[in-house]
Amino acid sequence: MNNTTHTNARSTPAWCCLAVVFLLLFSIDVCAQLPNFTLSITATDETCPGNGSISFSVSGTDPAATVTYQVFQLPNTTTPIAFPTGNTINGLVAGDYQIVATQTLGALSNSQTWTETITDETIPLLYTIGGTNVSCGNNGTMTIEAFSGTPVSYEIIAGPMIRPLQTSPVFTGLAAGAYQVRVFDDCGQGWVITHTLFESTGNFLSWAETDDAVLVDCNQMTITNTLSPAIDETLSYPITITYTIFPPGGGSPIVQTTTLTSGSVSEQEFVTVIPYYSDLVYNYTVDVVDGCGNAYVFENILINKRLLVEMRSPPAECGEYMLTFALQHYMPPFTITFLQSPPGFDPVAYNPGHPGPFYDELINYGNSNNGVPYGLYEATITDSCGHSVTVQADLQYRDPEPQPTPEPHEGCDSNISDIMIKVSGYILNSAVIMSGPSAYSTSYPIDVGHLIDPSAGHLEIPNMNAGTYLIVMTDTCGNTYNYELIVVDPGSAMSWHRLPGCEPGHGTMQIRAGSGISLHTVRMIAAPSAYTVPLPHDVSYNISPLFPGIFSMASLPDGDYTFEIVDSCGYTRQMTVPVLGYEPVTDDTYTVIPHCGSFDLDVHFLASGPNSVTIASLWLQRYDPLTNTWGNPQTGVPYNPGDTPNDMNSYRLFQLNAINYNIAYLGDFRILHRFQVYENGSVDLYKLCVEEIFSFTVSNEIDITNIQKSTCDGINSNVTITAHGVPPLTYQITSKDSQPFFVNNGASNTFFNLQPAVYNFQVVDACGNITNELTDVALLPSLVFINQPDDLVLCDDDNNSQATFDLASQTDVVLGSASAADFTVTYHLSAQEAATNSNPLPASYTTGSRQIFVRMQYNTVATCYDTTSFDVIVNDYPELDMALSYGLCLGESTTITADAGFDSYLWSTGETTPSIVVDEAGTYTLDITQTTNGVTCSAQYTVTVVGSQPPAIKTIETTDWTNDQNTISVVLGGPTGDYSYSLDGINYQSGSVFYGLAPGLYTVYVKDNNGCGITTQEVHLLAYPKFFTPNNDGYNDFWQVYFAATEPHLKVYIFDRYGKLLTGFGSDSRGWDGRYNGQEMPSTDYWFLVVRENGKEHRGHFAMKR
Repeated sequence: MNNTTHTNARSTPAWCCLAVVFLLLFSIDVCAQLPNFTLSITATDETCPGNGSISFSVSGTDPAATVTYQVFQLPNTTTPIAFPTGNTINGLVAGDYQIVATQTLGALSNSQTWTETITDETIPLLYTIGGTNVSCGNNGTMTIEAFSGTPVSYEIIAGPMIRPLQTSPVFTGLAAGAYQVRVFDDCGQGWVITHTLFESTGNFLSWAETDDAVLVDCNQMTITNTLSPAIDETLSYPITITYTIFPPGGGSPIVQTTTLTSGSVSEQEFVTVIPYYSDLVYNYTVDVVDGCGNAYVFENILINKRLLVEMRSPPAECGEYMLTFALQHYMPPFTITFLQSPPGFDPVAYNPGHPGPFYDELINYGNSNNGVPYGLYEATITDSCGHSVTVQADLQYRDPEPQPTPEPHEGCDSNISDIMIKVSGYILNSAVIMSGPSAYSTSYPIDVGHLIDPSAGHLEIPNMNAGTYLIVMTDTCGNTYNYELIVVDPGSAMSWHRLPGCEPGHGTMQIRAGSGISLHTVRMIAAPSAYTVPLPHDVSYNISPLFPGIFSMASLPDGDYTFEIVDSCGYTRQMTVPVLGYEPVTDDTYTVIPHCGSFDLDVHFLASGPNSVTIASLWLQRYDPLTNTWGNPQTGVPYNPGDTPNDMNSYRLFQLNAINYNIAYLGDFRILHRFQVYENGSVDLYKLCVEEIFSFTVSNEIDITNIQKSTCDGINSNVTITAHGVPPLTYQITSKDSQPFFVNNGASNTFFNLQPAVYNFQVVDACGNITNELTDVALLPSLVFINQPDDLVLCDDDNNSQATFDLASQTDVVLGSASAADFTVTYHLSAQEAATNSNPLPASYTTGSRQIFVRMQYNTVATCYDTTSFDVIVNDYPELDMALSYGLCLGESTTITADAGFDSYLWSTGETTPSIVVDEAGTYTLDITQTTNGVTCSAQYTVTVVGSQPPAIKTIETTDWTNDQNTISVVLGGPTGDYSYSLDGINYQSGSVFYGLAPGLYTVYVKDNNGCGITTQEVHLLAYPKFFTPNNDGYNDFWQVYFAATEPHLKVYIFDRYGKLLTGFGSDSRGWDGRYNGQEMPSTDYWFLVVRENGKEHRGHFAMKR
């Protein structure tokens, strides 16, 4: 229990201040504030359902101030669960709570806040029931053994007998039958388990008349009978046995009674003296009554006893015999009279006590060193009661025969054996090996007499090689044996074995070499088509490293496999193993027989056929939802995948074809089948297979799952209990504010008009299980409790500042644990619309960032609703302010740089930095992400890198001969690029043609727009004077093409109006002076022809004036 006090003094004092400013330029501060105070908290953890509590107090407050408290159950910090007027709040369940204490004085206030946790310290009551079955009467017992929780009282509420509450966990004096036992823990919770006691199936009497050889007297004998119980049962004392003997020929029966007050519970012998009638047939009856009053009768047990004598002939030395008389049902003393015997037999010489009187059961004539003569013997034996028997024995000589016993060596030495030779009834005293295989010896004879055991008279020769030997032996009786001994080589034995595998259709196999022999190599040379490894396949790696004489393989598809095997002896052999695949059992049945708090499991697991496994064991496991594991139903010890089911992590089912009774656990169960197969030899010899063969659920626990207020407001409350258990359920109140207060609500789960208080609600199911929960109904939330949803955040994927929100996705959060069938949730654009339930929005709503209001309406009460709000937020589309096209000069690289400040960058090159350096033209993509409001938005941009190089001017075409309408047209060669053109290197244009140019010298500039270089070339635009005045005044005295000197090979020809060639000159000439052959030509128009350097011609005319 947690009872710690937490002190908090961290609040900021509330204060007010008024400044009064006077005209004299000074001011006074008038201030007031409440003192800081301390909030102390004491929490009591939940040890029983709903019994947690929090106590609080304050110190250091203003004496005139009032203090109020609010209690919130986290994570809700907006709606208090209580406004306590006292210093304690009870009826709390485990959870986190926030306590706010507020000090108020007039308009001033300050607060202290503390968060406290009530932990769940409840321990569920879990127990099992053991006991002893009823052997007779009402002697059954049941013992309750709790393995969780604290039991305090016990009762039997149903069954053949009812027992009231008791503090002892042991019930005695019970009859056979099914009982419902209820155990209460220290929280008043009552849990019921059904347990069945069985009745003894009874005893049976078995007898073995091991009557004594010696009679009590001439008229009485001793017999012994054995009394045994049925399997799994015990004998109950006292036991009375009555013998009724019926004399031969009639007469009054003889009755004898014996009583045994104690003895063995599993088996008991009874020794009794009864009348003896020699050589007459009579009978007796046995009546048995045990301590439970059970009676058993065994009738007509026949007796036919008489003097019995057997004449036996035990062996003596040198093939002779003794005579032994064995007697049964005799009265000593007795005498022996020989009626016939062979010559040389003197009975007194062989038994000085002859002819008697004798007393012992066995009487000998002769001994092992002194045999009687061969021949026919006949004798009469007469006891002291005058009973006689005549017996015969014919003792004949038999030729002695040596008897060899070979013991081959293990392993590769199987061709060598140790040989023991004996002659029954004779003692050997010499032995010589006359001949034999050369592997044993290269020279013969060999005296082996020293290998004779002097006491037993046996010859023991070690290390004899396979072959034929001639051995000459003699014995102490003078016999000589010329014995031919054949020692065989049994060879190295090898065997195969098979078991099914773990997987259906797959099997396992094992090959074992003989003792002491290892396997050297194993190759698979034939296999079924389902085995996909190419053949031959060297599988020697599956020879066991610990047991090299064993080879095994697992997970083999069904079919015949042939192996070629070489052993450590060098032998090579082939062995075919028919592997049979595992076929899961499909005819098994499992029947769950449920009871209150327990169940019986009727199992019929059938395993038959050549490829089914021999049943090993079945194991029951229960699922633990808290740890998400399967394990032992009682201890909770988990079973991890790959583990072997055992008594630690599972519950063993001992009855595999019968009912397993009294399994006192609840939950989700499965049955695992565990069996053993061969493993790959490289791993181990065997492995355990585990398969799940059945699963089921047994659930009849009682539990209160919810307690809720079914009213919206008001001081008094209607409270509804939600519980599950074995129906019908009964609902009750047993206390109010810790005082007795009883309300039996019967089958109704709603209590009406309850005043604010802490109530103990109790639910009882049909099994008698009882569960309780303390609840402060004043703390129960309103019928409508709207949960605060989180904001919805989406990305502006269309870059239009809007997104489409699924408002309906908030409904489950708003409802929380409330039933959707009982409430209607709508969404609105304003608080007013939510309050009036007007203009509800569609479930899918497209908007920009804004506030959305929610209304939760209780369907059956129009005025019962609540509202809240949340924001829908559209995250901006991640935008880049960067160039999306770059030039790449031939043989160089360029850097592409994106804006900084984004969460991540991913280029199509795999780089994750804002900048990358590329040296190849092409298209590059960039993915960027940016997380805002907890949501990550992404965008993708495409950057084009264009390969570029300096321009190459192929030619420049011109149109000239005008004063100001000339043109220059630039023609480029080489690859197409992105270029600009200029005539001054400053002002560029995208077009390659320049218009409206005056004649003159020009420099043409062609620039690569990607910065990969500028190419220049000079060009001239030509023109000519329209007239000239050759009058030697120094002005216009010569006619020549303007800028002719720029074309060194330019030619000019002058013609008169009749086409007569007057003159011609080159580009370096001063031009025409107006003369022809030294004579001045008249003023008039003249024509010219210009042949340019590129071969183009231009014709025109001009005027000459004098």
